[in-house]
Amino acid sequence: MGASPISRPATQTKVKRISSPASKPRRLWPQVGLMAAIASAAAIATAGLVYALPLSRSAKPVAPNSPLMALLPYSFNRPINVLVMGLDQSETGEQAEKFDTRSDTLLLLRFDPLEGTTSLLSIPRDTQVAIPGYGTTKINAANVFGGPALAADVVSRTLNDVPIDRYLRIDTTAFKELVDLVGGVEVYVPKPMRYTDNTQKLYIDLPAGRQTLNGDQAEQFARFRYDELGDIGRVQRQQMLLRALREKLANPLILTKAPDLVKVLQKYVDTNLSFEELMALVSIGLQQDLANIRMVMLPGRPIMQDDVSYWRLDEGARDRLVSDFFNQISIQPIDRLAFEDLRVAIQDSSGKPEAAQALAESLAKLGIRRVYIIEDWPEPLEKTQIIAQRGDLIQAEGLQQQLNLGEVRASSDGDIGSDLTIRIGQDWQPTPSPKP
Repeated sequence: MGASPISRPATQTKVKRISSPASKPRRLWPQVGLMAAIASAAAIATAGLVYALPLSRSAKPVAPNSPLMALLPYSFNRPINVLVMGLDQSETGEQAEKFDTRSDTLLLLRFDPLEGTTSLLSIPRDTQVAIPGYGTTKINAANVFGGPALAADVVSRTLNDVPIDRYLRIDTTAFKELVDLVGGVEVYVPKPMRYTDNTQKLYIDLPAGRQTLNGDQAEQFARFRYDELGDIGRVQRQQMLLRALREKLANPLILTKAPDLVKVLQKYVDTNLSFEELMALVSIGLQQDLANIRMVMLPGRPIMQDDVSYWRLDEGARDRLVSDFFNQISIQPIDRLAFEDLRVAIQDSSGKPEAAQALAESLAKLGIRRVYIIEDWPEPLEKTQIIAQRGDLIQAEGLQQQLNLGEVRASSDGDIGSDLTIRIGQDWQPTPSPKP
């Protein structure tokens, strides 16, 4: 077993070595006073739920020599991968059974202090996998069949044996309570959402537009899956909510609510992260630069097999992604897409009727012909977004330089059939001039 990933001053006692995901979970949040309260408030955003999502525009990394950083002497001396599972609500409500349900949200985070980057991979819960002893099923069943040890093993094998160092399981009820605790979250609802299921006690009624959602409404927004994208749409909306919650948690005033945050976590979190490791995550979160935070979804496509809906991963795109984001090399040679082979979706958000077609023509001049125009994005954007839907940041940055337009986003909220999605903003000009 490798050395501990934690570094701290030599005058302090040694930290235990990393254990496997199957190790006995620790009950976090002991009574350690104000330090634990501060750390807990920040850890919500760093330990898997919202840490790797874009920061508020006003949020600035904390300088390494600041007084606040002196309170957090811990750091990682090597990359660490953390599996985060947001779990369905338990019907019984029993603590022992609360964490043994299907994973509603599945994230793999990589914190890399050597490169100064953090990567978040969203894994659709319908991803088709083979689980030993259970056959072909959905990946969200792994936690039910074998707890965090089996879930970590299945995720690792699905991702070319990416090592998983720690896990964090959280009851999805926590998200609802956290949203209420911070006073709601502001999101843009792209279209009206209405659905009723009396059996599941699910009542969704949200109008379109930008609005502040309370905990109950945020849960409606996250659980809605009755559109053309199904579970993938849920993944995209969950990330929108996490981004909005991260912005609220970036406000220093949230520290006044730290004791209440601790109580929520005591009720709903199960993990084998040690307190020292959690402090190291907080330290990373405080110093993280926005440009070094990357987010992506496991590439694939929806299929039906034996009357069951699955998300079937794209193995070639998976290989590229785990190599670039998790430094995990595939046994097979990695097939890199040529610039001219990119599938690019164009989505207007500028309100200029001619923009999408004009941009398509500009891309054709660059040799990119696998271009298609999709339905307008209803929220106006000031700046064009070039979304690396499948995590291909090199091609996205190359295209941004060629067009001299917009900003690159490592995100998963673009068109699921694209390699890159371009959302045209107000910065688009009628005659963009690609560089020769």
